[in-house]
Amino acid sequence: MTNALVDHYHATNLQEGHARNCAWGAGGDCTCRAHDPGSIQGYYDSIGLEDPSGIQGDFNSMSLHDRQMELDDRQHFDAANTAALEAAATPRGQLDTLADALRYLLGGHATLTVVSRRTGTRFTYKISAAREVREGQDPTAVPLFVSVLSGGDNESDYRYMASLFHNDSPDAAPHGRRLRWTAGSKVQDTSPSAVAFKFLWKVLSIAACAREDRNSISEREAKGAAAAWHKMEVWHEGQCCRCGRKLTVPESIASGIGPVCATREGY
Repeated sequence: MTNALVDHYHATNLQEGHARNCAWGAGGDCTCRAHDPGSIQGYYDSIGLEDPSGIQGDFNSMSLHDRQMELDDRQHFDAANTAALEAAATPRGQLDTLADALRYLLGGHATLTVVSRRTGTRFTYKISAAREVREGQDPTAVPLFVSVLSGGDNESDYRYMASLFHNDSPDAAPHGRRLRWTAGSKVQDTSPSAVAFKFLWKVLSIAACAREDRNSISEREAKGAAAAWHKMEVWHEGQCCRCGRKLTVPESIASGIGPVCATREGY
């Protein structure tokens, strides 16, 4: 057999002096350690991957053909697990403070995931600027479009949900934005993903007002926002919220914005 896993097992047998007595290659039953289920699990343990099929003691009862198919399937699982590990190696960052989360959300190229610490429920949102902010322009003059991930493709399966428009009313929050559903919204404002985003937006807005000691925010509201923040996690996907480039500096990963973009006016 040319299967890589079988080769690995036979190499193990050779090292242990079992190769001469192994009946696997001749189509017979084999009881040597390299072909029992425990050894297969041991193989996955040795390379740091999980045995996805979780086979038990019925492996040795399979026919030679079925065993080969089982091992072929395992190779596909190996490839999938390896891809998952590589994806996990992409730097992601948890936004630990309310200020960092708000700045990231308003950056213009934000993709963030909100997770409930109590239930584990999570939603991923993409917040994109309608156009690039010109030099010296007030960033709030450019609308932000909020979309929610609604399918299996993490890059393209987003549905438009709402917009963040400029807010110049006297009681506007310091960030100068208001959240509105529009005629083009594809997600109702009563859906779970919409309710979760509205909750996040309210918490961030109250916190922003509290930092500037706005009289419109009571101490009770400020404490409530702080308590709500500790019941959720907000993660970014390792890209600068302002320009969309990959972040590599640890301090930038922590805040979600690159050092150059962080110095620009309004961010």
